Parts: sequence; C-alpha cells; structure tokens
Amino acid sequence: MLPVGSTQWQWNRKSGRVHSRANHPHPLKPKGADGCITDEVTGKAEEGFSPRVKNLNLIGPKVRRLRHQRSWSQNDLAIRLQILGMDEGTRGRVSKIEARLVWVSDEDMIYLARALKVEVGDLYPVVIRKSDCLHEAIGAAKASRYGVA
Repeated sequence: MLPVGSTQWQWNRKSGRVHSRANHPHPLKPKGADGCITDEVTGKAEEGFSPRVKNLNLIGPKVRRLRHQRSWSQNDLAIRLQILGMDEGTRGRVSKIEARLVWVSDEDMIYLARALKVEVGDLYPVVIRKSDCLHEAIGAAKASRYGVA
C-alpha cells in the first residue's frame, strides 16, 4: 500500500504506455481550494490549468453563423472541405470546431474560409477585428460562449 499522496509509475504491456498508480482519495481529480487540478505530491495547484478546458478556438461561433446563413448542414460543409482537400474535413470535426472543442490550424482556417467563400479574417469575431486593445478583445471573446463580448 502506498502512502497517501505518493505516486508509483508502472509500465502497461498491453497499451505500451507508462501509467501512474497513485494512492489518493481521488487519484484522477484531486482539487485544490480554487478548483484547479493539484499536484499529487506537493498538493499545489498547477498554474494556468483548469480541469474544464473549453473555448479552444475563436472562430467556431462565426463558422456556425456563416454555415447557417448558407442553410448548410455540418455534413454539407464537411463535404465541401473534403472536395477542397482537407483530410480531416468530417462532420464530427466541423461540429468540434463550431463547439470550440479543438484547436484550428492555419491550414484548416484557409480551407474553412475557402469553403465558406469568405476571407480568413472574416472568420474572427467583429470584436477582435475592430478592437484597439487586441489583448482585451481576445480575452473577452475566449470568455464568451458565443465568441462575442
């Protein structure tokens, strides 16, 4: 039996990965006072990490609005992306982009802009494009559920 808070690493032959085996009341989600994931040994919260990661891109809500304006389904957009050559242009990927659950690469943004027949800059919220203080505008767009402040 391991003491509370200690971690033992073991090799899993089946998965080919190293796993930690921690003896902690809740080894998967030990939380600190602020709700952040804490280090199992020191008990200190990891800075800049939140257990509920969301809003990984800024363009998702705008992609959804542009798609709705054209009366396209997610599958219609995915088909157009595949025709243009986007390998990961699936309906599931479009759904995750719109829900802001995945990062969007520069290449994917170019494909999305071409499929939606807009400029790449038009995929960003108006708040960001017209802001004098870019840092605050990006922070507000990330905090907003719909990508607008």
